[in-house]
Amino acid sequence: MTTAAEPTSETTGPARPRALTWVSRGVWAQVVVGVLTAALVVVERGALMDAWTAGQPPDSTIAPLSFVPVALVCCGTFVGSALLMLAFLRAGHGWARWCLAAIVAFVVLATVAALRTAPPAPFLVVSVVGLVVEVATLVELWRPSVSRFLRGVAASERPVATS
Repeated sequence: MTTAAEPTSETTGPARPRALTWVSRGVWAQVVVGVLTAALVVVERGALMDAWTAGQPPDSTIAPLSFVPVALVCCGTFVGSALLMLAFLRAGHGWARWCLAAIVAFVVLATVAALRTAPPAPFLVVSVVGLVVEVATLVELWRPSVSRFLRGVAASERPVATS
């Protein structure tokens, strides 16, 4: 007899591959980088504003931006979305891999766009570290072992035909 705390063969499914563990670590590292970046925006908003206005023509009619609310909303959205998709992926939902890949790809695109504006040195360091983590996460996300895991979960959830 089993209890609710003891998983049975019907509830365990295939074992999670090591690549999925690395994906989890990569997503959590990206969360840390994202929160650190948002904190840097708050703390270094003057230097960030100076870097942004230096790239604008002197007669520009574009008003200076307020980076803090944008950074905080983007960080919260990224963290919530990425962690939610990670939970679904770890549960074996293949569509969550596509969503997580899209989120990470969007962050890569945003990071590259931010690097093109010549940000202050702390942002540059955090951005480069973030890019390395993001690319590594994408590579691990598409490993064959993750695909086998997702196929195994899907196969274990199919109803068994009874005669």
